[in-house]
Amino acid sequence: MGIRSKAPFRIAFAGGGTDVAPYCDEFKGAVLNATINYYAYVTITNSKDKGIHVNSLDYNEFKSFYREDDLDNSGPLGLVKATLREIQEHDEIDILNGSGGMNVFIHSDAPPGSGLGSSSTVCVALLGALLDYFKIPLTRYEIAEKSFDIERNKLGIKGGSQDQFAATFGGFNYMEFFKENTIVNPLRINNDIMNELQYNTILVNTGKSRMSDNILEEQVRLYKTEREEILPHYHRAVELTNEIKNCLLRQDLEKFADLLSEAFHNKARFCDKIATPRVMEVYNMAMEHGALGGRILGAGGGGFMMFYVNYLEKRNLIKALQGIQVDFLNFSFDTQGLQTWKI
Repeated sequence: MGIRSKAPFRIAFAGGGTDVAPYCDEFKGAVLNATINYYAYVTITNSKDKGIHVNSLDYNEFKSFYREDDLDNSGPLGLVKATLREIQEHDEIDILNGSGGMNVFIHSDAPPGSGLGSSSTVCVALLGALLDYFKIPLTRYEIAEKSFDIERNKLGIKGGSQDQFAATFGGFNYMEFFKENTIVNPLRINNDIMNELQYNTILVNTGKSRMSDNILEEQVRLYKTEREEILPHYHRAVELTNEIKNCLLRQDLEKFADLLSEAFHNKARFCDKIATPRVMEVYNMAMEHGALGGRILGAGGGGFMMFYVNYLEKRNLIKALQGIQVDFLNFSFDTQGLQTWKI
């Protein structure tokens, strides 16, 4: 008997970076994203041996923890340990010194540095499984907020909050970010538009993963030191998020594709580490071979990109991109968000 959970990864159409402080502490940030059928999975089962026994397939790590001192922030399992510590501190639940222990198995469909929100999604999946295992009732907002607190405050991992909320809520969402809270607005996207968007969208792995911390640190530094020059691009990113959202709701995918590219070029002005030579090589090749629009996913610098292409040009585009050694990710949209169940 045990608990299993899954939380979906996301793709962001616009607004990424405006969910990062200090911008969203001063102004309203906004992001438009959708979750896809790639997941972080967590399985928790009882163990006859005391302690917590964690097996992370992503990091090829197996560790056992027996004391509270073990649950520090160090090592590749820092995020896992911080999440376990959060449960340990919740209502003083003693997860380390019970009569038995537990096994925690973690694996993901996407690697760290993909730009699909991988670390946050793992945190949401782990937190969801632990809450179910210990029968702790939290709302979806509380789960996303707690996951954000673990990553950004307890661990000091740089980033915004769209990933935690996307993984928790699932589906197409227009998210608004303020200093004190986040509002998730689910979008009722017409099924025809959703299917057409999925059919004509290509997800491309640039072949270079990146850790977003460095990019976001530079982004925040520039926001503070070159505020007058940078701030209009953030404001424009929020405007573009609203415009792209309206294109989906009004079923105008041609305009949607145009705005994807404008949003990409606008975001590249946040920091020169976003649109690297490799990213631009992939982008330019795609645009020269039939893409109607495209953008980087995540903080930038590498990982995945998305392109919207007319179906008649799809084969030519794929062939051209294969010539510069990229991989493709076949996907469909997920509408469920975080799920947990008994096994």
